Amino acid sequence: MKKYISTFHEQGSIEQDGGKGHNLKVLTQSGFNVPEGIVLHANFYQEHYEKPIAFTYVDTEELQKQCEYMQKKVMDEVLPSKLIDELKKYINPEFLYAVRSSSTFEDLEGSAFAGQHETYLNVSLDQLEEKIKECFASLWNMHAVVYRNERGFSQDEASMAVVIQKMVPSESAGVAFSVDPISGKFSRVLIEASFGLGENVVGGETLTDTWVVDTKDSSIKENLADKKASLSHEEVLKIAKLAKQIEKHYESPQDIEWAIYEDEIYLLQSRPQTIIPAYFTRDESAERFPDAITPLTWDFVEEGFNSSLEYSLKLMNIDLPTKPWFTMREGFVYGNQTAVEILAMKRPLKVTKLEDVVLIDEKYFWAESLAKQWKDDLSLYLTRIGELHRMPSATDSLENFKQYFERLFYTANDYFKPNIAISMTQSFLIGTLFEALVHAYGDQLIAKAKLDNLLSLATIRTANINAELVSINERSLTNPKFVLFLEKYGHRELTFDYYYPTWAEKPEVLMDLVIPNQMKTDNSDAGIQTLRELLSVSTVEVSSALYKLAKLAISYTELDDEEHFQTTRVNLLARKSVGRLGNKLGLDDPYDLFFLTKNELFELLDGKAVNKQDLIRKRKAYQKLLTTSPVWNYSEQGEVDVQSTDGILKGVPGSAGIVEGEVCIVRSVEEFKDVKEGSILVTRTTNPAWTTLFYSARGLITESGGPLSHGAVTAREVGIPAVMSVRSCLTYLKNGDIVIVDGTKGIVTVKESE
Repeated sequence: MKKYISTFHEQGSIEQDGGKGHNLKVLTQSGFNVPEGIVLHANFYQEHYEKPIAFTYVDTEELQKQCEYMQKKVMDEVLPSKLIDELKKYINPEFLYAVRSSSTFEDLEGSAFAGQHETYLNVSLDQLEEKIKECFASLWNMHAVVYRNERGFSQDEASMAVVIQKMVPSESAGVAFSVDPISGKFSRVLIEASFGLGENVVGGETLTDTWVVDTKDSSIKENLADKKASLSHEEVLKIAKLAKQIEKHYESPQDIEWAIYEDEIYLLQSRPQTIIPAYFTRDESAERFPDAITPLTWDFVEEGFNSSLEYSLKLMNIDLPTKPWFTMREGFVYGNQTAVEILAMKRPLKVTKLEDVVLIDEKYFWAESLAKQWKDDLSLYLTRIGELHRMPSATDSLENFKQYFERLFYTANDYFKPNIAISMTQSFLIGTLFEALVHAYGDQLIAKAKLDNLLSLATIRTANINAELVSINERSLTNPKFVLFLEKYGHRELTFDYYYPTWAEKPEVLMDLVIPNQMKTDNSDAGIQTLRELLSVSTVEVSSALYKLAKLAISYTELDDEEHFQTTRVNLLARKSVGRLGNKLGLDDPYDLFFLTKNELFELLDGKAVNKQDLIRKRKAYQKLLTTSPVWNYSEQGEVDVQSTDGILKGVPGSAGIVEGEVCIVRSVEEFKDVKEGSILVTRTTNPAWTTLFYSARGLITESGGPLSHGAVTAREVGIPAVMSVRSCLTYLKNGDIVIVDGTKGIVTVKESE
């Protein structure tokens, strides 16, 4: 019979072992303390069971029947006797086992499939065949079918492996997230535990203990444990350390399951965290966006950032479980510091020995084609920019202005799509090159000097512009050289915000500008010499790869500056066209339109009357912001202070965010049909069968369970706020109540009826 079984010590793949089985093999072979086990391969399922029928997703009752039909077909099949005989070779009849589903689509970055398939504990030898078949059948649980459909996975390609693992008679068990899934703070680990088996934690059926550990100083920041806690202080810190070790191993935040028996911690599972809230600070944005930003500028720029981030991550095959990269809060731009720290882990090539550089083509597979594609597409962008210089005037209709703005920002966003990938690639390449140079020269200071020599070979547009400006001795609007300079570079920005004039509109800022003579400390000879040295530092293969890495780093240093230079061509057009529209609308200051949002601007273009006094008020509020300093860690301030004259119910944060809505109490599956679109679900707990409700709900309140229970995990994946363990919610709340669910603070506020 064909081999369908392998131990945790044998090599495999996700396609063979499913997500759970593959991860358990990786962890075992990496030296982590994983209970021994085997995997029944997914190709057994593929070769012995038929493809699924075509499912009907619009009719829930019909879909349920279809799923039950598929499950019955699986359960009716008898496993081959030879397979059972083979399995028995690995099974000790004196032990009990965990039999766990391991779909080929689960435990992936971006899709956890948490709880969608079945796990059976304390399984004896005589129960083994039945539980394996039940795991296979759980591939067609209706909630799993719905989840796959929502996530864009093919039902035909779905397959199932089965993990059979020796049970740990745990004294306490639970789960841990290596990055706090509530605050998004990278240095904080969230741990949830209970006495006995970890299923008590995931199921959300019983009270659990929760801790938040700050790994920077190994301190417990939050302790939501009973007096008789399921973990000691030392055990909490050990689990937090383990979570971070596994995170480092996988180079991504991890959701782990663990158990403790006789003072030993066993690792039962690890999978990527799929959704992490943004932790907003000024760390990443203060230099790039030092001042307050006008609403209209930010609305258009944010659209471009989000589009570019999605395009760039897909291009580089990188999953980032936390978004957005930037946001504006109270007039200032904040960066997602969790995204920065996770992305630093995702650098494709880390050089632990010089020979690693031969992987340059494999690890940076997109680098050469991206640079070429950007240069090829530049001419189209410049053509479009040229056409956009013909902008509407005060005599044109609002419809003409609307069409112009749509074209302008489509052009900007389309051009900007790959630009985040360019910046990230440049940063990645320089990091990899520096590590390689450390190995090549054996000293960090020498490596830094060699890196500077190499990067000095980059031809930087900004440096050349500065040199050209320095060479113009007489800077006046009558000097042809200065006029030509403004014609070539007048689109350059004085600041990021479109609200402010460009060089062309305010040339006086360049009149007396003194630029340090920085660019002609000529290191080109040293740079060329370093390039030559790289060709002889090791074998031909290694030296050639190192040389190529250096050339790519130089090329991307040029490209990163060039793409910014070209991006700023939009600034002049945006400012001028908004000013023309402001003049047409009769504003005293035509640029007051920058204090509108994008939606408000397009409402004006559709004929809504302009409120001049409101614009003046917004301008004054903006000017006041320019004299203030923003808070540094915005996420620690709390975005909204909940105001209410009625009751406040306290619980545990489950999924970050704030939402207001109407309560819909659901006590059982039979009441699913009564749930209205956009309701706040209120229930005792949830399990995977409830998954379909999450896609129509606006928020979740549960009476039991914690931040790592099924309900909280699914709420975070779907993106709805959730508060868990609100002890009195089913008696205090009633259908139709309007509540505010604050999943960040763990508070439910009942609004007074009007």
